[in-house]
Amino acid sequence: GDFNFKPDSTQYAMAAGDLEPMPYLIKPMKSAYRQCFGAEPVFTNNAWTEKMTSGFVATLDYIWLGDGVAATECLRLPDKVEGPLPNER
Repeated sequence: GDFNFKPDSTQYAMAAGDLEPMPYLIKPMKSAYRQCFGAEPVFTNNAWTEKMTSGFVATLDYIWLGDGVAATECLRLPDKVEGPLPNER
């Protein structure tokens, strides 16, 4: 799903099972990147528009895994911002 929440948010903690179980959240999910690297990527979103004074750079996108599914390998994403995405690199 396209949840659009940051890794330090309450919503992320609920989805990842880092909080007390909630009645409406049957089973927590696991993040593939957190499973592979121990943390989420530095950023998955690098947006810029002409009206912005600076870009929006943050992690908003995740690959969530349910029970019985494990990430065995993940591609590493860039650690630094090199202009808006997508770009020609």
